[in-house]
Amino acid sequence: MRRGLLRYFTRRFGGNGPFFVFCLLSALHLLHASPAFASSNIPLHSWIYESVERMVNSGLVDQASLSTKPLSRQAAAEILAQAIRKIEKGEAYGFKNLLLEDQIEALIAEFKWELQRMGAYPSEEKTKARWFAIKPLDMVQAKVDYAEDPYLLENTRADRLAHGFNLRLGGTSRVELAEYFSLFVHPEYRYDDEENKGYLLETYGKLSLANIELEVGRDALWWGPGYHGSLLLSNNALPLDLIKLSSATPFQLPWIFRYLGYFDLTFFLSQLEKHRDFPHAKLMGMRIDWSPFSFLELGVSRVIQFDGKGRPSYGFSDYLEVLGAGKENQPGKFDNNQIASLDATLRLKNIGHYFPLANSLVLYGEYGGEDMTGEKSGIGFPYKAGVIGGILLQDFLTVGGLDLRAEYARTKQVWYRHGVYTSGYTYKGVILGHHMGGDADDLYLRLSHWLNKNLQVALDFDQERHGLSRSVKIRQRYLESSILLFRPQDIPLSVMLACRFIDTKNADFEPGENRKNYLLRCEFSYQF
Repeated sequence: MRRGLLRYFTRRFGGNGPFFVFCLLSALHLLHASPAFASSNIPLHSWIYESVERMVNSGLVDQASLSTKPLSRQAAAEILAQAIRKIEKGEAYGFKNLLLEDQIEALIAEFKWELQRMGAYPSEEKTKARWFAIKPLDMVQAKVDYAEDPYLLENTRADRLAHGFNLRLGGTSRVELAEYFSLFVHPEYRYDDEENKGYLLETYGKLSLANIELEVGRDALWWGPGYHGSLLLSNNALPLDLIKLSSATPFQLPWIFRYLGYFDLTFFLSQLEKHRDFPHAKLMGMRIDWSPFSFLELGVSRVIQFDGKGRPSYGFSDYLEVLGAGKENQPGKFDNNQIASLDATLRLKNIGHYFPLANSLVLYGEYGGEDMTGEKSGIGFPYKAGVIGGILLQDFLTVGGLDLRAEYARTKQVWYRHGVYTSGYTYKGVILGHHMGGDADDLYLRLSHWLNKNLQVALDFDQERHGLSRSVKIRQRYLESSILLFRPQDIPLSVMLACRFIDTKNADFEPGENRKNYLLRCEFSYQF
């Protein structure tokens, strides 16, 4: 029976037949899995991600998938619950770290309701959570920026600063009802010399059935382990209007396949904007995140641009053809735009006991392939067009709270371009993936230190070069120093001060055209 099913899918979808069998088995298992709780997502710039990552890298967590973001609040609470169980059972011996303890306390306070409904809240009296959580105002935020010249900030939902002072006001609201429904709303008002407009950023509803989650609305996606950029999807552009179907929490396959580890599946379908070469072209993507071991996380992602006014429309069977057989660069409706990537994250915990370089070491990378006709990488994967590699030394030189990160990214000229979809891999004129675009490279360094539980100082360096295949190149360099004040337990107020200097060489590919820019930012956030 299983062999017959595999032969059928292999005939129908070629080499992707086994992949479809895997997806089918996963879907059947998810439908019969223990019910997960519907939960809103954690915004991509939240302080929660750094705290959760520190906890995972420190070895207090046995299973976590961090490369597919945003995480839901429920997924983050389940990661936290693993650490709580270890601490309660006395298995956290050797993890003494005052900063980590403070951040775990902050996470417990943040996810109190989620932990209570899971029965994992660390209290002698196991209080049962209410069946709902309503936050009419979960967070309010104000940002004041000054820019000497207009500048598009990377990874900020297409926030383009105008000359002079810029004001951004926003807030979030969320509703969680039982285990079935959640709602999230994030409006933002942007005011400057060029813009006076309100936006609905991440705004969506979610339904949960068993371990399957359906999200409908507007949301930002970040696929891959990169910190400063991601090859396929990031929050560089405005959030997409989408339908997303995913596993609510990582799962294991049944029977002997459970020894393969944990999987996370994500699929989305989005419609792009009207004002482009083919109005309302569609964007479809799927990702598998696989954690075979507690120290290793692997991912494979694929995004397809197709359809749109002026292009042949797709029926249901065409979607299956594209997803299964990978039809691309063929005359007619299948002349679509596809990019894919493989990524890996390796976490080495507690190495400070053996080598005092750092307490934890994280190595990560992403390999991106382009659907160029007749071009292959030699391993059957599409033509190599983009790479990201990075290293994180957590508690650098075993100094608690001192972190050093280095990340390098490189893309070929064809990356984010297409002969038919000439507007490129963009949404409303902004690149959906890595902010540097194609034919570029980016070197990013970050040294940060928590002076105490409330105060972090960071120094960032970024060198970005464009037009690498040209004889004349643009070289962008900037330094950013920032102070982050965050008091999750004492005062629910965070303040971030940042200063950035930008030195651009050969601007607009004009030799000798050098420009300088200065950016100042003051950001206030209050958590209710």
